[in-house]
Amino acid sequence: MLYYLFIIAGGLPSWVYIFVICLFFIILYLFSYRLHIPLLHAVVLSLKGLNNKSAKKKIFILITGILIIWMAYDLVRSAFIYPLMNHDCLEYALMAKHYALHCSFDFVKHPFIESNYFYYVGLHAPAFPLLGSFEQLINQIFGIQSDLFFRLLTVFPGIFILLVLAYHLNSINPAYSMTGICALFFTGSFNYLIYDYHIDMYRISLVCVAFICMLYVFHLKNYNGFLLFGFIAGLQAHAHTLGLFIGLIEFFWLILLIRWPLRNKLVTGIFAFILFLAGGAVHYIIDSIAGTGWLFKLI
Repeated sequence: MLYYLFIIAGGLPSWVYIFVICLFFIILYLFSYRLHIPLLHAVVLSLKGLNNKSAKKKIFILITGILIIWMAYDLVRSAFIYPLMNHDCLEYALMAKHYALHCSFDFVKHPFIESNYFYYVGLHAPAFPLLGSFEQLINQIFGIQSDLFFRLLTVFPGIFILLVLAYHLNSINPAYSMTGICALFFTGSFNYLIYDYHIDMYRISLVCVAFICMLYVFHLKNYNGFLLFGFIAGLQAHAHTLGLFIGLIEFFWLILLIRWPLRNKLVTGIFAFILFLAGGAVHYIIDSIAGTGWLFKLI
């Protein structure tokens, strides 16, 4: 959302962008509030269903406690211990500060920052650095210097991926859920991506959501689900160039394999593709024509 605000209404005071974004999400939450109640109710019922003295509940509490302690350690390490030092995360941090400083996003052939002689050669849409810009705008409002939110941008998607895995394995067998969480969480590469401040955890979480939406459309044959998939796939594309190609492949398979009347398939597909572009994929078209040239540029 900050992407479009910077393009359409760039140069405004920092508080305007924060106010508009917060207002949007408050309204969105109020409209979707009824959807949260059944989900919370289902979680409470599933926990009540475990006998207080059952071995299953004891194992559940033990593993959950270990995961919470380990995740707390990851949070502290990401927030206060591990430095921002890798190439890509420094690129994203610099661009986040640059966007917030100017409160605008411009399509230019050569993205060069004169103040620090930094030349940005990235191919991806700016979703990830713009999340850091949100924090920088808050810094400007309150006159502080903080990168805490930027440092935690990989932690929250990591938690989300674990929750998605737990939810889907739990529908098969609760034991599979805990086994799957532990198998993923205690791998070195997963933990490394959490505290590496890299884009991978963020983009993979969006790929997971888009794929789940695609499966939802396949199984329930829901038109609104197809539209939701289009928008989520757009967010996935706006996070990373690979997300764009994955989204196009997912669109191809949906159109090809879903068993709908041809007219319904085409009409819904067109509207979903418009949402795909609006979600962020349109950036690559504009950047190819009026910006750096994207994949067609010479570095």
